Amino acid sequence: MNDPAVSAFLIAGPSATHCEYITEGISRGKAVFCEKPIGTDIDEVRRCVALIKEKGGLCSLGFNRRYDPSFHTLKKRLNSGEIGTVETVHITSRDPAPPSVEYLKSSGGIFRDMTIHDFDMARWLLGEEPTEIYVAGSTLTDKTLDSFGDSDTAAVILKTASGKLCTILNNRRSGYGYDQRIEVLGSQGMLQADNRTPTSVRFSGKTGIIADQPEYFFLERYKDAYRLEMENFAACIQKNGRPLADETDGMRALILADAATEARRTDDKIIARAQESGKEIGALCDEMIRLHDEDMEIFGVQYPDIAPRATDHIRGMISVIEKLMQKGFAYHSGNDVYFRTQAFADYGCLSGKITDELDAGHRITVSELKQQEHDFVLWKGHKPGEPFWESPWGTADPDGILNVPQCQKPFWERNLIFTEAGAT
Repeated sequence: MNDPAVSAFLIAGPSATHCEYITEGISRGKAVFCEKPIGTDIDEVRRCVALIKEKGGLCSLGFNRRYDPSFHTLKKRLNSGEIGTVETVHITSRDPAPPSVEYLKSSGGIFRDMTIHDFDMARWLLGEEPTEIYVAGSTLTDKTLDSFGDSDTAAVILKTASGKLCTILNNRRSGYGYDQRIEVLGSQGMLQADNRTPTSVRFSGKTGIIADQPEYFFLERYKDAYRLEMENFAACIQKNGRPLADETDGMRALILADAATEARRTDDKIIARAQESGKEIGALCDEMIRLHDEDMEIFGVQYPDIAPRATDHIRGMISVIEKLMQKGFAYHSGNDVYFRTQAFADYGCLSGKITDELDAGHRITVSELKQQEHDFVLWKGHKPGEPFWESPWGTADPDGILNVPQCQKPFWERNLIFTEAGAT
């Protein structure tokens, strides 16, 4: 490390070691090239970035897609004003096949390991920092990922302060090669960068039009980008230049990846707000109820005589589920308990439809854990960091479908007016 003949470090070890090695290199006056991500802990990353700034060091981050000839040309034409002001960016990134579960367990999750490239591209193309993030994630390839809170399929929406939007679609498995596409819509037109194929030969005939699949994976797809980013790093050392992606870009991409990971983990808004504010969930619920009651008073809405809380009736909900299971109307699968819709002949009568006419996935989530596609969850396994209750089926929390009838049951002997979901 102290050899004066060595002018630069290339860091490509485990992600958790990146900040340590960057610090070592910068402290010794070496230029550093580091593979993404810059680190895994944002506080450590902030200290690392501050040190680089303090020392005036050179740190190039391995966001190789900025160097890809197609994406780089798209960015140059964007900067020239060819399509006017950027309004939306759409990024598709799909791997041909998922890595091993062993790798995924230590990867930091899909947003820090895979989507972080797309977060960098989004910032680069939008031209301003995202201020809002919306995330949905699923495990459609391997349900094992649920056990450590990861996803293999994800959709992200980013929004900037000026209203620009970026959508990102990620899949760990495409089935047809490495899908890497970008579309930028501006006020005066659109720019697109499509997939690269091994050859440009295309067949046209009676059976259709057939072309090569996209190049298989990142080594093939981004071989030019890897070469160009190394050439840029060397040029920066020789000419005291700045790389296309530096430590600040690495930090900001990680901030987005952390935010996405948190949003995916805490899809319940109350839980997310409690974690953000540092308040205990019960105290936050009390505050939200108070604010709700104050608003209703302003609108002249009469306060209910009885306002039961679902958390006061957990035992009753468990009892209801147990009875449904005993009668064959519900079943335990994975970490969840589902209602068996085919066991109830009148299911769908309120909507005027029979079960076979209902669209799976429209209101009821499609899952391999279900016996039938229209079955719905009654008791769902909890995610790490979320509140839970003990039950015969493990730690979980009840779905809202049970909350209303079970909370109202103790008061059914009275004459009541029920109001739910805006309808009386």
